[in-house]
Amino acid sequence: MTGARFIIFTIITLLVQIFIAEFINLHQMVYIVITPLPVLFLPYNYSKSLTMVFAFIIGLLTDLSYDGVMGLNAAALVAVAFFKEPVLKLIVSKATRENLSEISSATAGKGAFALVSLALCSVFFLFYIALDNVLYFSFAYTLARFIINVLLNTFIIMLAEFTLFRGFLEKR
Repeated sequence: MTGARFIIFTIITLLVQIFIAEFINLHQMVYIVITPLPVLFLPYNYSKSLTMVFAFIIGLLTDLSYDGVMGLNAAALVAVAFFKEPVLKLIVSKATRENLSEISSATAGKGAFALVSLALCSVFFLFYIALDNVLYFSFAYTLARFIINVLLNTFIIMLAEFTLFRGFLEKR
């Protein structure tokens, strides 16, 4: 994905996230988030520090548009950026990573992309829930919230990548 296309993709993702936050409220336990998508689709050869700065900016812009606690999305997205490379090293083969410009189902395979999405959603919600309210609710409630959010958001990321963003992400 070229620089201009990636910037447009990031802006669209932020606008959709703001729309979701304002108008779609399923339950206090459920938080729909698509802002990990730009961090996930950042080219693999970017440095970890640059990826973390980019994730922080996206997270901060998301937090500025919310009524919630400032910094939750920024912290969780920085954690996603930090763990992106180790997760890719665990899931995607070395031969595939050497030819990988960006992570998507087309470049890494559907199974690998699904596992990477699941792992990075887990990282996001581990940090998000831990910083948000882990001490206010019971362990069972917090665990249920974590599992529901990870599974739902992994499904949404997979659906978005397979349908909505497929044509936009493909090289032209």
